[in-house]
Amino acid sequence: RMQVAKEVGKLKYQLLTEEYLESTIACVVNVWVNQNLICRAFECTADEYTPLARSTCSKALSSRLGIIIIDTSIDKVVGFGLNLDLVDEIESEKVKGEKEKFLVWGRFLLEMLDMYIKSYHSPPNSLPKRGDVMCQNLIGILPAYTNQRATTECLNRCIEMARDMKFKRIVTTNTHIAAQRVSENKGFKKVGELEYATCSYKPLRSIAPPTQFAIIYVLDLVPCVQ
Repeated sequence: RMQVAKEVGKLKYQLLTEEYLESTIACVVNVWVNQNLICRAFECTADEYTPLARSTCSKALSSRLGIIIIDTSIDKVVGFGLNLDLVDEIESEKVKGEKEKFLVWGRFLLEMLDMYIKSYHSPPNSLPKRGDVMCQNLIGILPAYTNQRATTECLNRCIEMARDMKFKRIVTTNTHIAAQRVSENKGFKKVGELEYATCSYKPLRSIAPPTQFAIIYVLDLVPCVQ
């Protein structure tokens, strides 16, 4: 198995392990509640979001599809790239949570994934098969580390991992303009978008420029035949 671990200065990139599960959950909650546009639009609290973060982290751990960034000087997780097989991601969004806000959030993400399935997946409108497509679920980093190109390096580790796991493609929904630029710089192609200002999900209409769209991207890891 290819090693995805890498150290850059005091930052170490490695697979998510049981040892760092709790630290990863805490980091995800911190980043998502305070920085993620969708989480903020739905006014999610840390207590509300923690069960979702735990579920996502646990699934990434069990499937060996999670990358974490550790500040080795304090032995703490400061960033993450959490991925799932697209088959599992679709099922997760159908049962995102009991609260109405999470059900709506899940429907929004399913709509974005449906754009990919209808416009780019092969054959069109067919359901993905397990092992074909990796969904980049969550990627983020604490604000103190954002000027170290850590998110880009984390994405590099995720791409390397997907290739090692023999996925044919990566699909991701980017909700923030900064993440969209990172994806485009790595060669991801836009296959669908949803404009916040006019979408049917009322809480998302409050999201203001410069982020105007949620965009679904794909990166082909093997030659694509449409």
